[in-house]
Amino acid sequence: RSGSQLPPPPPAATLLPPQVGPLRLVSFFRFASLGSSRRQHLLEEMSSVLARLGCRGSVYVAPEGVNGQLSVPEAQLDALSVAFAALRGVEGLKLNVQHASLGTVQADAAAAPYRKLIVREKRQILTDGLTEGDERGEGPAGDPAAAFDWDRAGTELAPADWHAMLPPGRPEHAAAASSAAAGGEGGGEGGGEAGSSVGPILLDCRNDYESSAGTFLGAEPLDTSVFSESWEVLRKRLDGVPRERPIMTFCTGGIRCVKTNAFLEQELGFTNTFRLRDGIHGYLRHVRDTPGVASKWEGDNFVFYEHDDAAPSGDEEVL
Repeated sequence: RSGSQLPPPPPAATLLPPQVGPLRLVSFFRFASLGSSRRQHLLEEMSSVLARLGCRGSVYVAPEGVNGQLSVPEAQLDALSVAFAALRGVEGLKLNVQHASLGTVQADAAAAPYRKLIVREKRQILTDGLTEGDERGEGPAGDPAAAFDWDRAGTELAPADWHAMLPPGRPEHAAAASSAAAGGEGGGEGGGEAGSSVGPILLDCRNDYESSAGTFLGAEPLDTSVFSESWEVLRKRLDGVPRERPIMTFCTGGIRCVKTNAFLEQELGFTNTFRLRDGIHGYLRHVRDTPGVASKWEGDNFVFYEHDDAAPSGDEEVL
């Protein structure tokens, strides 16, 4: 109409370059205490790098660190590694690249895992249920206070060292350990566990539907339906266990065990905890690449497969 003022046009959508060539799946996480300013810089830097390199997937930035799952053009893997190594605040961030033996997917194939690129902020990179209504309150900048000191999250073992430390894996191993901890026959007061000389407790920190698909020989599942149930289970299972007793934890890709071992050491007071570097993915890669190694894994490795229409709840580890 004459004299009418039209509304401003909507902001232009960010155009992503098309993905080109074969794709490899990449995941990463890094726990680190990030202030609001550093988080904003990371959001901007990561968005720019990933768009420029033609990546798709989802990346989350939170006060406790970063976590992401991507499909990356194979030709851009080195460039992505170099760019991420230069990010401030998450030094030591490592890319876990899909094993070459699993092949690639063409960018234009119907099976291409991601069509969008999402880089956004979240309250946590791994929902744990510990900080909601927590007396720790907020940090000086209004950020949720860090629940844990990430430098006190147990000893990370390379897959070869993990393999050497695994218990014998007799079928009765887990049941006997559980019975002793519960004060069963011969257990006596406090479960009767005599400390580090007894051998490690091997805990599967995944949910029940994951553990039922496959696990390490001799492992005890936590039998949780969501990760936030882990803390009460751990308190009960480890009640009366000597704090120097070795505890080994594992999960799909390693992220859940960082929080679990931080809880074991900082909340429950255990002093001898270990976790598997790169999780089950890393162990199975080690077995594939090392001739003569007899795997101590039984069954399948359950993986929640994220795609554009089914984002995870924040509780799962995705491929």
